[in-house]
Amino acid sequence: MLLLVRHAMPMKKIHNVKLAGIFIVMLLFSFGVRGQNKTVSPFEQRVTITMHDKTIEVVLTEISRLANITFSYSPEALNASKKISLSIENQPVRYALNTIFDGSVTYRKQGKFVILQPAKQKKENSPAVVEGYLTSSQGDLLTDATVYNPKNKTVATTDDYGYFRLEIDSKNKQDTLKVSKRGFEDALLIPVPGKTTFVNLSLPKESKDSSGTLDQPDFFPSALVNHKLQVNSSNVTETFNRFFQLSFVPLAGTNSLLSGCTSNLISLNILGGYIESVKLLEVGSIMNIVRRNAGVIQAAGIGNFVGGKFTGIQAAGVLNYTRKSFYGLQVAGVSNTTAGNFNGIQAAAVLNLTSGNLTGLQISGLMNSAKRGCEGMQVAGVMNVTGKIKGCQVTGVINTAKKADGLQLSGVLNQTKNGKGAQIAGVINVADTLKGLQVASVLNKANYCKGVQLGVVNIADSCSGTQIGLINICRKGYHQIDVYATETFYTNIAYRGGTKQFYTILMGGYDPRTIGNSPLYTFGAGIGTSFGNRPKLNYDVDLLTQQVASGIIDDNINMLYRLGFGVNYKMAHNFALTLGLTYNFYLVDSSTAKYETIFSKLSPYFISNEPAGTNRNIKTWIGLKAGIRLF
Repeated sequence: MLLLVRHAMPMKKIHNVKLAGIFIVMLLFSFGVRGQNKTVSPFEQRVTITMHDKTIEVVLTEISRLANITFSYSPEALNASKKISLSIENQPVRYALNTIFDGSVTYRKQGKFVILQPAKQKKENSPAVVEGYLTSSQGDLLTDATVYNPKNKTVATTDDYGYFRLEIDSKNKQDTLKVSKRGFEDALLIPVPGKTTFVNLSLPKESKDSSGTLDQPDFFPSALVNHKLQVNSSNVTETFNRFFQLSFVPLAGTNSLLSGCTSNLISLNILGGYIESVKLLEVGSIMNIVRRNAGVIQAAGIGNFVGGKFTGIQAAGVLNYTRKSFYGLQVAGVSNTTAGNFNGIQAAAVLNLTSGNLTGLQISGLMNSAKRGCEGMQVAGVMNVTGKIKGCQVTGVINTAKKADGLQLSGVLNQTKNGKGAQIAGVINVADTLKGLQVASVLNKANYCKGVQLGVVNIADSCSGTQIGLINICRKGYHQIDVYATETFYTNIAYRGGTKQFYTILMGGYDPRTIGNSPLYTFGAGIGTSFGNRPKLNYDVDLLTQQVASGIIDDNINMLYRLGFGVNYKMAHNFALTLGLTYNFYLVDSSTAKYETIFSKLSPYFISNEPAGTNRNIKTWIGLKAGIRLF
């Protein structure tokens, strides 16, 4: 006859979430992600019951009522008329059944029933079974705790109710099981051969904070690793050493669920693997994941991920990631990342990243970044970034560094806060402080320049070096305005800007005697230098190129070149008299309509007046310059 007690709760469901789509790799690595919608298993329903000298049938009836579940069994087979006493408080139904039958009955859920049957007689060599519950000293359930056999690496992990079950091979009768949970003290379990051992074990918390003593196994690719595999890696503090391991995926391999606690000399992963460390060689057709240190060679079709240090050669079709320092060669089809210091060569088609200091070479098609600093060389198609460069940056577009000691070479822009060496750019160089050389086709800019700026436009707040360009601006440098007369143009004004050693000149002039429809005027630019150490007396050497025009400017050649030597006497703080001699070289188009009436008579006299080819005339003379200078 069957005893039936109504109301059965559906068993808890644990779902494995599989990632699909184009990233088929994730499908193979995500076996351990658990579902969110869960119901309580009938074996985990909690009951409190105290009964003395009652039959097993009565006790089961009361348990079924309290837990709201349905038992199905044969009273004769279970000797249900036997009287027992039972006293438990807030314990799972599984614990109550084990207390009643002491392993002589098996139980399983089928549909809405919990079926109880006598256990088969175990043979002498039958495996031992250890099962039970783990709690903290405060009585809290310990989920994700690890119970394992160190010899044969059989493993069980407690579920959401703190329950575990582990079978032990009968050949290993002296095996001792270890119980580990991160943040709690370890414990030992000794199974009884051929029997089922049921335990209720409490683990005290560790007396000291262990948060900093273990390597964190969780980094970027951990989402692709089985949950239990990660849990065991975190719980188990000892390391197992093996010569060789073979994995299909992280969950299926020769190191089983303790793979994350195993150090291997050689590791081979058909698709991907997850191990603690590898000392010599690791190869994976898709992905290699190492919790701690790795070397000497690691190769993967898609990615290599190392949670510790790496020494040797790391090569991947897509990306390499090392969480701590790297020594050697890192090569990837897309990107390389080292979160610590890097010593060696990083080479990627797209991107290289080093969070610490880099000593060696970074070369990429797009971008290199060495966050703290680079002692060596960065070569990128688009951009190089570093905190401090001691060596060379070469890129097609942008180089940037907080401090540059060496060379920055860019097709567009170089930027640094503190530069010592050279900046050479196709367009612009920018530095807060520059001690060295700036060369750009358009603009050089520095707050403080001690060296040379060579470009069309040079700008500095203060400069103790030389600015060479069409426009030189130094806010605390050389700024002068000359108002002067020459033998050819009685009214001229010129601006001198730059440094004393080298300045540029922008000028314009007018001959007031030609007022009318076709006034004679000139404009031009030049360069010069000033020397002399006396407080009130100094000297200039200038070279000017001037266009001479009358009326509307046309395309005729009327160029006046003036090489001059000047003497300047300072009369007051912002005022000086200037006087000088000039050598004039005048190249004029003799075919113009105004040549005979205006251009040929520019100077009062000539040292030479000779034709120079077809429709060209060259005139030379010595001239004068006199005027005032404003500072």
